[in-house]
Amino acid sequence: MTTIQVGPKPLDLKLYAGDGFALSFGFVEKETGNPWPADGEWVAEVRAPSTATDPLFAFAVDLSHAIDGVVNVSVSGDQARSLLGKKNAEWDLQQTVPGSEPRTWYRGKISATQDVTQ
Repeated sequence: MTTIQVGPKPLDLKLYAGDGFALSFGFVEKETGNPWPADGEWVAEVRAPSTATDPLFAFAVDLSHAIDGVVNVSVSGDQARSLLGKKNAEWDLQQTVPGSEPRTWYRGKISATQDVTQ
């Protein structure tokens, strides 16, 4: 039987409390290898549990290179520290293009390890 996966790609993140973290996502067209313009609104949030009404925090999203297919997300050291003791926190990265349904590209667990030097 063939399976078609329509959900987000799994990507778990384990951060270090007190340290900021940044990640770049590059999107290209499979057929041509050309950058795929990452237009629309992008949101990345953390919730614990994933069904919580309010997010623990949102990643900062930088779309300054979206025309080149690049979406940059980051969290501060204080945001990473807020994950300490949260055993069921999850995050995802979602795009909404005007006139279209949202698309969630990545989703995963997110946690932080206690830092030593504070």
